[in-house]
Amino acid sequence: MKLPDPSPAVLLVVSDKSAPYSKFLDGFAQCNRPSEGVQLRYDVKTVDQVAADPPLFESFDVVGVGTRATKFLYDHADSPTFSASLLPSIAVHQLLAGEVTGYSASLEAAFVIDQPLSRRLALVRALLPKASTLSIVLGPDSAFFEEELRREAKAFGFTLNIAEVASEQDLSPVVMPLFDNSDGMLLFYDPVMTSPRAIRFLLYSAYRRQVPVIGYSEGFVKAGAIAAAYSSPQALGCQVAQHFSRKMLLAAEIPARERPIFIYPFYYQYRINETVAESLGISTGRILPDKPVPEDTP
Repeated sequence: MKLPDPSPAVLLVVSDKSAPYSKFLDGFAQCNRPSEGVQLRYDVKTVDQVAADPPLFESFDVVGVGTRATKFLYDHADSPTFSASLLPSIAVHQLLAGEVTGYSASLEAAFVIDQPLSRRLALVRALLPKASTLSIVLGPDSAFFEEELRREAKAFGFTLNIAEVASEQDLSPVVMPLFDNSDGMLLFYDPVMTSPRAIRFLLYSAYRRQVPVIGYSEGFVKAGAIAAAYSSPQALGCQVAQHFSRKMLLAAEIPARERPIFIYPFYYQYRINETVAESLGISTGRILPDKPVPEDTP
């Protein structure tokens, strides 16, 4: 009788051992169970551990967890085929910026932390049913999806006022005129707008003009945004475990011409800042339901 192969089927390469990555691993372990497909054998190594003692990548389904791990694997001399996870789509586009062919032979899939535009716009419509115009601020690294954003917004009945900034110093002169004709502001991740000073400016300026802000993380809601849709590291870890257990069960492969595919969060949460909503006279009774990670089953 042939014994099962004792080697791990999945190698999770984490950027480091800090809280977001530990929580991702907790979610992966929670959802790695036979009821989700095939229970995976897996191993976890940090970037530093892999750099010191490179494994045989071809023996695993390799997953880079975080931006640092993804860039490390992408630039690795052995060019392993791998998937990325727990990173914004901007980070993936930055990696692929130098690809002449428009796709990556090594990066198979990207489990991004961004919520799909339709999900975020549905939240805006639920909170602001009469809104017609939304303000958007894009930076150098987020401008690439303006066309998609306009298309999705049109489907929800929104007209967009879009401003592009090259640096944090551009925010005040460029953003302030947006509030003159705006029913709400929808924020997107871009490195030039992530400093505490830039975030405070955007939220405070919008609040003074009585313009509700919809953020992209729980932190934004705590800081003063009226709402956000987001996914926790645990939820993303769960999704990755489910994906690879089903992939192993089906023996599915992704054609190289389609790489990388962008996989958006399957599990997500909505959060509301009730204090801000009340001060702006906005009813939150129409908030959409969450899609949480399934509870452990006996």
